[in-house]
Amino acid sequence: MRFSFSNLELYKKCKLAWKRRYIDKLEPTIKINSHLEKGSKVHLILEHYEDFINLTEDSDLVKEWKNQFNFKDLNTILKSPEAEIVRNFANSELGIDILSKKSKREETIMFNSEIEPYFGDTETCKFIGFIDRINVSEHLELIDYKTGKYKDQQYQHYDQLIIYALYMFLRYKHLNYIKIRFVYVEHLKENTLELDRKMITYWKNYLKEMINTIENTNNFEPNFQPLCPWCEYVLMCKPELLKKRKDFNDILKLLSSEIINKYHLD
Repeated sequence: MRFSFSNLELYKKCKLAWKRRYIDKLEPTIKINSHLEKGSKVHLILEHYEDFINLTEDSDLVKEWKNQFNFKDLNTILKSPEAEIVRNFANSELGIDILSKKSKREETIMFNSEIEPYFGDTETCKFIGFIDRINVSEHLELIDYKTGKYKDQQYQHYDQLIIYALYMFLRYKHLNYIKIRFVYVEHLKENTLELDRKMITYWKNYLKEMINTIENTNNFEPNFQPLCPWCEYVLMCKPELLKKRKDFNDILKLLSSEIINKYHLD
């Protein structure tokens, strides 16, 4: 099995939900992804920001976005809420600092089963990840763009970019320091951490042991928690939890009568 950060995170949140997605490969019973679509659009615009500010109607990028997100035309793209979010960010002190530096666009990182950098096919690696932006300044900067609610520094989980920094340290032996930056685009805030090569042994063992634990587990007990109403498989566990969501009535409008009747949601 190929792992990713989202794969590991779902296992830690709920083993049963992990099994349903990655072992049973079940289709979600709830697919309400408006917030995910917004995040995808913001990420895409930021990834191509230099091209975005010079878009023309006949550019390949506009054609691609029109197909991917059902944008009607260039004007629709430029006037979209996501484009406005990006413009506000780009004009902020934080945005200028990030977007003005020499950088690389999204980069794919891969590990083999020994948690060493892997350069083969994406389907045969043991772990895969994607870095939103890599800035080259005084130190290498790994940047992950976030949309939605801002997390205070004390609640920020740094694991994702730490794992990506591990890849960089292992691949580029001359690197001594890496700065990781979780950037909350809508809030114009960030949480950062500076890392050195001392982290390699611990995090390499952590990732290897985590993957080994998942591959050898036979225990897929559910983990009922406050976030269950937002799980894509909530109807398979406790359908009544869905009613706790503030947007429950909006969700009902998107569900088939068959689903509503089957899980007694009316």
